[in-house]
Amino acid sequence: MHDDQLGLESWNKLATDLATAVREVTAVALGAAGTDERGRAVQVLGALSRQAREILPAIRAALKRAALWDDDEQVRALAVETLTQAGEWSRPAIAEHVQALNDADAATRFSAAQALGERGEESQSAVGLLLQKALRDPDGGVRLEAAMALYKIDGHAEKILPMLIKALQDPDEVRRWIAADCLGEIGPTAHEAVPALHALLQQQFKSPLIRASVALALEKIEAAP
Repeated sequence: MHDDQLGLESWNKLATDLATAVREVTAVALGAAGTDERGRAVQVLGALSRQAREILPAIRAALKRAALWDDDEQVRALAVETLTQAGEWSRPAIAEHVQALNDADAATRFSAAQALGERGEESQSAVGLLLQKALRDPDGGVRLEAAMALYKIDGHAEKILPMLIKALQDPDEVRRWIAADCLGEIGPTAHEAVPALHALLQQQFKSPLIRASVALALEKIEAAP
């Protein structure tokens, strides 16, 4: 099949244009002077992320099927190369994420903690530094994400529950939301946080979506095992 039959040139240009647009919208969300403009950029990123959650798994699944089972060796090799370029089989080394935990930028430290948590047991070497960040990082969001990463790495919720429960009283609404979300992800094991979550639901929220997220976390924890 020829490239023009699949429109590959057009698709490649579309992919390039989309990547450029995402970088531009991200820059607006992070640094635009106007509140309305930043808000619209955040909404666009939210819409893109929802679409990505649906599209990326399908892309990875198709590429994996091609890499493993396509009848043509050339197609299999191309699928493996594409997966590697996309980061499916070639992810940043743990050491890179550990180094990023000490970055001056809080958002970079947050992303590093999140990435280490997603790697699970593979990130055992980062446990010591993550514990330091969970206890003493100057940014509350980083402390929460580091605590959650510890749970994802070793599965011991008892070490981080006090941190998360305390964070439910943080003056910052978003940090309270992140803490509740983490507790919801832990599930019934976080039962000791139920009174604090009920108390949190009695508070005022600027965003009804955050209230709904807290309620969902409570539902997950109170769900029957």
